Amino acid sequence: MTSSDRSQTNSVFDLDKIEYKVWMRFYEDGIFELFLGVLLLIMGSARLLPEGALDESRTPFIATMIGFQVLALIAFFLAKRFITYPRIGRVKFGPKGKQRKRKAAVVLTGSALMGLVIFLLSASLATGRLTLPHPDIFFPSIWAANMLIVFGLLAHFTGNGRFYLAGFMYAIPLPAIVAFKRLAGFDIAYFAFFLPAIPLLVVGSIVMTRFVRTYPSLTGNLVDDEI
Repeated sequence: MTSSDRSQTNSVFDLDKIEYKVWMRFYEDGIFELFLGVLLLIMGSARLLPEGALDESRTPFIATMIGFQVLALIAFFLAKRFITYPRIGRVKFGPKGKQRKRKAAVVLTGSALMGLVIFLLSASLATGRLTLPHPDIFFPSIWAANMLIVFGLLAHFTGNGRFYLAGFMYAIPLPAIVAFKRLAGFDIAYFAFFLPAIPLLVVGSIVMTRFVRTYPSLTGNLVDDEI
């Protein structure tokens, strides 16, 4: 290998390292952890309703839950727009970064498809077209496995180890509800979602505070570079 070839190889390697650092910096704002924590609180809010409220007004309830989730998603993008981008700019990633994004998209699509399958199975159970032994154990187990796999893969592909924490916190609620009801005879209700949300909210707040202090807002227009 000539010195010119070694120089080109080192340049590519340096660019890969720079891109990876920029990629990681995108997740150093804590916004995703806060978003995931808020979603857990929204998901658990159904447990605050009186028993039977879901059956009596199912459509309004579902619309309300979707509305809250949409508001949380809007808040997520606004936070990225006004907190993250003014500090690190907008970056158009090269092949390596685009590959990471594609892998993350595949994982999220697979998770959505798994959610659809779980929904169809639960609907079939409700109509009596399908019977399963111990559905109160089956569905929480599938939910927990899905969360652990999805967030584990996201942590692997993105390099953000905090996704492992998110996966564990999201896997806890439904199995915990079943376990407490079977073993202790009572419903821990909202606490099954509220307590796992706390670590995500705390970690997100700490990471965001550190991010804001570490990266001051850029002056002028937002950066729009390609790496």
